[in-house]
Amino acid sequence: MEVFPNPTFLLLQIFPFAGVLIVLKFVLLDPLLKHMLEREEMTSGTLDAVAGLQSETEAARSTYETRTTELRNESAAIRMALLEKGSSQETVILEGARSEAEASLEAFRTQMAAERLKVAADLRSKSSALAIAISSSVLGRTVQAGAKPTSTPTDGGAA
Repeated sequence: MEVFPNPTFLLLQIFPFAGVLIVLKFVLLDPLLKHMLEREEMTSGTLDAVAGLQSETEAARSTYETRTTELRNESAAIRMALLEKGSSQETVILEGARSEAEASLEAFRTQMAAERLKVAADLRSKSSALAIAISSSVLGRTVQAGAKPTSTPTDGGAA
């Protein structure tokens, strides 16, 4: 057994192997390497595009949230201002209605007092006439207004 092989035999094996390697390099390895590099470029380009879109999306979301918060605060401030304005207007309207109702009630009370005085005066005048008519009817004779009653023996002198 030889430790070193025959150089002729070794050369006869190395040349076909090297020839096949050279042919495979141009036919298979270079196109495969080119395809793999293109694929890596597309993948890295797509990943870069995705990262860019993610950062744009995050920026848009942040802007959206900031604007939403601003609008909520603004609408809350407008709402509070409107509530305060409405409350003050409510107070003014209620005070106006209250004073108008009090004025109307006072006018009604004054009118009722005048009516009561009129009715009382009318009743006084009619009560005298009614009393005379009732007295005349009961006594069977004509009774004069302002006449003093006379005592009769049946009622014991009481008028």
